[in-house]
Amino acid sequence: MVEVFEGKYRAFNKELGLDSKSMPWTVKWQYAVLTLGRERMRSRYEEIKEQVKKEIYDKLPLPKPKGIHLKKAYKQVPQIAMARLAEECQTIDERLERDLQFLYDSKEKTILGVATPNHIVITADQVADEIIKIIAEMNLQERDIFRNYPGSRLDTGQIDSPNGPLKLGVVISYGNEILTKAIRGSISIEVQNCMNELQFLEIKKTRLWNWQGLQVAYTRVLRIEKETDLGMRLRQMVEDLNKSAQEFASLSANVGKRKLLMEEAEAIITAVSSAYALGKKVVGAIVEDFVKSEHTVWDLAMAFTRVAGDEEMFKQKGQRSQARVSTAGTVLLALPTTELIVNCQKYLTVKKIPAMKIGKS
Repeated sequence: MVEVFEGKYRAFNKELGLDSKSMPWTVKWQYAVLTLGRERMRSRYEEIKEQVKKEIYDKLPLPKPKGIHLKKAYKQVPQIAMARLAEECQTIDERLERDLQFLYDSKEKTILGVATPNHIVITADQVADEIIKIIAEMNLQERDIFRNYPGSRLDTGQIDSPNGPLKLGVVISYGNEILTKAIRGSISIEVQNCMNELQFLEIKKTRLWNWQGLQVAYTRVLRIEKETDLGMRLRQMVEDLNKSAQEFASLSANVGKRKLLMEEAEAIITAVSSAYALGKKVVGAIVEDFVKSEHTVWDLAMAFTRVAGDEEMFKQKGQRSQARVSTAGTVLLALPTTELIVNCQKYLTVKKIPAMKIGKS
């Protein structure tokens, strides 16, 4: 049973006798952000991570490991650092402690989410009900995104492009009531010649992307203070993203014409697959598809999105991995290619990852 408690963590903790295991990693992150503020929290988190790394390194036997072996030794650093940060937050001056809202699973004795008292808990079912109304009001068509993905794709029209007919749409991901996923919306374009989907379901902040450059294609519904605002906010999001889908269709045609040198494609594929943890099997399928093409940016994007549409490929990894591959391919058409190549090369240099070799230039 999920209950909502409102007040200070100390009182909540004292009443229920919680321990560190009662608060999962993502909830500790939420709690620390709300207690310290986002910037202060991130700064302190990085400081603690460095402290933990030093502690681990000092305890390692000689000769000290390097490279991948040292990386393995540091595997638990984020979890340890976040646990310590959450403990710090629980010991701040009582006069500075905020009232918060805690979603608590009394059966599992686990805190599912933390929010400010102003936060309205919206369920996925409520979002789905509002989407049904919007579909009827705007005369749209609805269909599934990926197998069991918690959301809907709304078809909003079709246009012609240099790459053939494109079916435009908007994707709504419903979020969840335990506060770990916001309600998200993104553009979606189905390439009719090959039925590949261009979409931003699992966008991820990374140094590869100019984050602000993607705002036109991806948005979230945040800070709903009244349940009656939900339908209005969702409809506005659908209307805005429908316009963005038309703009993106034109942009992708221009960006997609750029022909890639093989070393440029190698840098992009290596960096993107690393940032999104795509796995060898998925990357191998993308490379196999791309080398048979004319080597344009459009071809590379289609290689990503074609693999994303392979249900068999993702039976074990799940639909979110599938969505990440689709998103990674779509972003290739959303940003200036020269900027993307430079960012990918910098990423590989910083991470000390050699670019894979996939063929001759």
